[in-house]
Amino acid sequence: MDRRALVVGLLLVGAASLGGCGLKAKLAEGLLHPSRDVPAKPDDYGLDYESVRISTGRDTDVHGWFVPSARSTGETVVLFHGDGTSIGYYHPYVRFLHRAGFHVFLYDYRGYGSSKGEASTDALFDDLEPVLAWLVAHPSIDAGRLGFYGISLGSIVAMRAASDYPGVRAVVVENCVSPDAAVGAYLQRSIGWAVRWAVVGVLDAFVLPWNIEPTDTVDDFGAPVLLIQGADDRITAPTTALAVASAAPERTSVWIVPDAGHAPDTLDAHEREVHAAVAGFFRGALGDGAPVARVDVGAARAREAGFATPCRVRVAPTTDERRAVELALGLADGAVAFRRVWVVGAAADVVVETDAPIVWAHAHRYRHALDDGTGGWRPEPSAIRDGKALIARVRDAIVADDGTPASAPGLRACAAAIDAHGAVHPRVAAELVPSYVALARRLAALGDELRAVRLYERAVDAVPRYPRAHYWNGDGVRLLGFHHAAAALAAAEALLAYYVAADRPGRVAEIRAVVARLTRT
Repeated sequence: MDRRALVVGLLLVGAASLGGCGLKAKLAEGLLHPSRDVPAKPDDYGLDYESVRISTGRDTDVHGWFVPSARSTGETVVLFHGDGTSIGYYHPYVRFLHRAGFHVFLYDYRGYGSSKGEASTDALFDDLEPVLAWLVAHPSIDAGRLGFYGISLGSIVAMRAASDYPGVRAVVVENCVSPDAAVGAYLQRSIGWAVRWAVVGVLDAFVLPWNIEPTDTVDDFGAPVLLIQGADDRITAPTTALAVASAAPERTSVWIVPDAGHAPDTLDAHEREVHAAVAGFFRGALGDGAPVARVDVGAARAREAGFATPCRVRVAPTTDERRAVELALGLADGAVAFRRVWVVGAAADVVVETDAPIVWAHAHRYRHALDDGTGGWRPEPSAIRDGKALIARVRDAIVADDGTPASAPGLRACAAAIDAHGAVHPRVAAELVPSYVALARRLAALGDELRAVRLYERAVDAVPRYPRAHYWNGDGVRLLGFHHAAAALAAAEALLAYYVAADRPGRVAEIRAVVARLTRT
């Protein structure tokens, strides 16, 4: 440690003892980014809910939603949200957990969403006690069948909540965050490498709440943990999830998701698989036991080109059906390799060839896999990823490379390609509305009325049933709510003129209902 680091460290010790509140406020300002936006409530996407306020002290409370499921007999998943958002952003998670038959409870941290007070690192954890007390006392919640689901910042809170409530039966963590790493990154941006580690130590000892590092809190409870991590996540590195798994190897499962970044990108990459994996994990852990896939790595043998390593892949519970398992292999050169195998029965022995030695390995069983025709398997294609490619192709087809409108044959070919593509994911269809309308207008100007009408129909039919609950994660921007109402209303206006002239009162009534839905939101 250099002299500057020592001096700063000593100064911070004194400052922490005399004015810790100011340091905490400054730290919270750098690490926490509370949002007061609540873009959608459960009734905006068709779910009944109970609005809850839980007192957390003088002039402070946290606000949450309890979303009951008629299929639940008390099994409840508590959702802990990430930074820079509120619970109003998490309807994609609420909806699939509710469909899976769980009650869902989620709340805003102090200073976020509709919760009162100021956001702080202390409040994140101090408020857990009254929140957990409320959960245990609720008549519809079975306190012995609780699962916690933490996303990004929520991973720290969920793990600490499990530490405070060791009766929790299951914990799912997506994009696991290390407080020490987050503080270190903030300090590096603020004051550079020279004093980073000295200051982190001081903050750990005097300023940060105690017992919040996931590698520590995982030792305080006995429930199984599923750690989900996008392989391409640029916000949270997989090192924290791997460290948690190393701290409790018999209770943890790690799913490194290929071609996925930070949440909710995992939903885009493998929507149905995420739904099935998370719901299956909670259902098993809150019932007879969570399903588990493991890989045991043997001694590597060097070859002329790389290494050959024997691996035993184990899957529980055991069945005679073949199961698709993906191995995520961390290599000595820092790369992550993926290998896919079929497992029949309890285990399968395979030899894995890699360019560098394997330093860590984890396995995930896929519920939605397709035979690839060569004896292997591949994940079910992502409807969202496929839809994003379709959106790009349609936009490119409408406008030529030089920015001028495409030719008439090109426009007709684009319309034909849309027809040939068939059904698309509802969220993709909603994002295609402006392109449908632009293409329809061009074709109508060319006198191709029937093709234009079909495209206007697609645009109107693509309007989400719950417009406020539509969301889109693309081009680095996460959009919530349906942002193409003007284009959809233009399509509806064109169709109303067409069907009034054609004397189709039934279709006119349907289109007017869509217009009413759009104008309400």
